[in-house]
Amino acid sequence: MVVNAKKSLEEKAAAIFHEIGHLLCGHLPQDEELKKINWLKLSIPEHDIANLSLAQKEYEAETACMLIMNGLGYEYDRSEYLDDYLVDGRPPEYDLGMSIAAAD
Repeated sequence: MVVNAKKSLEEKAAAIFHEIGHLLCGHLPQDEELKKINWLKLSIPEHDIANLSLAQKEYEAETACMLIMNGLGYEYDRSEYLDDYLVDGRPPEYDLGMSIAAAD
């Protein structure tokens, strides 16, 4: 992962939390390489990602990111980013519980 050095500290943190959100929401294939990081003691759920759309994955990861950022005291709202992933003008069905667990 590369974070744009020109971004503010808040934007850098959010980018990192968003990408970690993908990991903690189980969006990465459960292959041998991923299992090697178990020394981090991360609880990575098994998630049926084959049936998840890009929009669902982005909503789960970004919701986790927003929960973390707001929990740290930032007034963080990326609803405009998520607008790019609306389905027929509405958010896709996604697992809010997965986002909450990832943020926890």
